[in-house]
Amino acid sequence: MNVVNQEVLPTKRKRIALFSSDQVFRDEVAKRLEALAIYNVRIGTADDILQADVSESRPSLIILDVSEGDILDDPEFSSVRDNWGPVPIVTISENLSPQRMRNLVRLNAADWLYKPVKTTELLNVVTNIDSGSRSKKSRISTVISASGGAGGTVISLAAADFLASKSAEHAAETCLVDLDFQNANCGGYLNLINEFDLEDVIGEPDRLDVELMDVIKLSAKSGLTIYSFDRPRLPFEPTGTDFVLRLLDLVAYRFDNVVVDLPNLETPWSDSVLAASDQIFIVFELNIASLRHAKRLYKHVREL
Repeated sequence: MNVVNQEVLPTKRKRIALFSSDQVFRDEVAKRLEALAIYNVRIGTADDILQADVSESRPSLIILDVSEGDILDDPEFSSVRDNWGPVPIVTISENLSPQRMRNLVRLNAADWLYKPVKTTELLNVVTNIDSGSRSKKSRISTVISASGGAGGTVISLAAADFLASKSAEHAAETCLVDLDFQNANCGGYLNLINEFDLEDVIGEPDRLDVELMDVIKLSAKSGLTIYSFDRPRLPFEPTGTDFVLRLLDLVAYRFDNVVVDLPNLETPWSDSVLAASDQIFIVFELNIASLRHAKRLYKHVREL
């Protein structure tokens, strides 16, 4: 039996510059960020941000740990924002004097965290800022069957496999999301069984972040990432919709190509998924009843 594949497969990495004179903190944050397979981290001391060569390719984001704020008294610190231009900066500090806090505020940081800071909290701040500034939008293709057994899941698998088969890079950028929690057939057809217990995550959808996404995913031999869960009661759980929509938000942030297998049974999130899709494929059988369902579904999609 196949279980959750926790190996992190290579994806396009973005650059993050991490400046901190606290070596333990610096090494821990760099290790956690690079483990997400999204980022490459360049590290240096807090003072290095003043001498950094900005003529090199700019990072996507800067993390600056000023600790007690000695660097804030340096006259050159006022030029940091001008040197790094529009690159978002996340600042971290301990208790600061009013004057040092004013100097930090002038940096116009995207966010500030008090030290000691939990690494998971910093990861969420980084990914939220990165998601908000992302210029390239993922493409979402949704496949929905007009009736049970029409073959929507097979089409979803074939479409995702086609996108992933172009190259290893395309495989790392492609994801298949199975929203049929009654059967989880996308994983079943590939003999991939997800044994991760979603109980606590569904109860608290905010716990779902890019780090946990790497833990709960399934991986096909081609490198294609699949999210498929056998959870029949999910549509009836109070926070089920929040979980599904957060899952889709994170998938859309993480991958360039997303294929969604949407069941023909109406769920609380069906319309939201259809409305957010770039392409919708309606699959029907060659009989009158299935064609009628397809026409009704097509009209509903057009109204959305």
